[in-house]
Amino acid sequence: MIRVFVAEDEPLILRDISDLIPKLNKNFSVAKSCTNGKQVLQALNDEIPDVLITDIQMPLITGLELIEHIVAEKLPIICVILTSYKEFDYAQKAVGLSVYRYLLKPVDEGELSAVLHEIEKETASTEYKNRRREYFSLQKGEGEYANKKLIYDIEKYILEHLHENINQQSLADNFKYTAAYISRMFKKHTGLSPTQYLIRTRIDKMKVLLKQNPSLSVKTITSLIGIDDPLYVSKLFKKETGMSVSEYKNECKT
Repeated sequence: MIRVFVAEDEPLILRDISDLIPKLNKNFSVAKSCTNGKQVLQALNDEIPDVLITDIQMPLITGLELIEHIVAEKLPIICVILTSYKEFDYAQKAVGLSVYRYLLKPVDEGELSAVLHEIEKETASTEYKNRRREYFSLQKGEGEYANKKLIYDIEKYILEHLHENINQQSLADNFKYTAAYISRMFKKHTGLSPTQYLIRTRIDKMKVLLKQNPSLSVKTITSLIGIDDPLYVSKLFKKETGMSVSEYKNECKT
């Protein structure tokens, strides 16, 4: 069930929208109906809904201030603004991409139904589910341990699958986190981005192979470290070691 907070300071509009949402889409339920932004903030202490539908102008705390709070706290909430024609330009400039959709008042049933359908697809996406999981994992105090284990598992995975075509997105898909989250956590714990770590690990593997058998060609090695382009591998090797492959081979022979 997709849970929604609705915030609107006009009681009749608030009631109509709150009643209409589950009627238009049975997969939605209205968890809170609030007449001002302060009530929403208080409700967020108890529950993080999937969706917030909020009017712009409300007493105590405005809809824009609510969304600024949600963005600042990185809350995984889809925000939809209720606005009139005269406020529409202001709403767009004030919140920009932080708002998923805008609904003009009076709200048209067909338009609201279409927005709910879009949100339903969004909440079913892997990226949205990962955002929610990441947030609640951190809030439960499990974040640090979970992140350390995640980094360990990624390092182990890279070592075991070095010959495959690994990249940051494939790691995200495999471990069911967003690519941005993996990159942030990996750099925090290792000092390197996943891409930098992958390159360094591949070059270290290449050095081991060349020490074991200096006669190996770069073309042969590429298939063992997951990069198909020998020229690119040679450039990476020079950049990481300060030596060309042939220079390193000669050093290994002495």
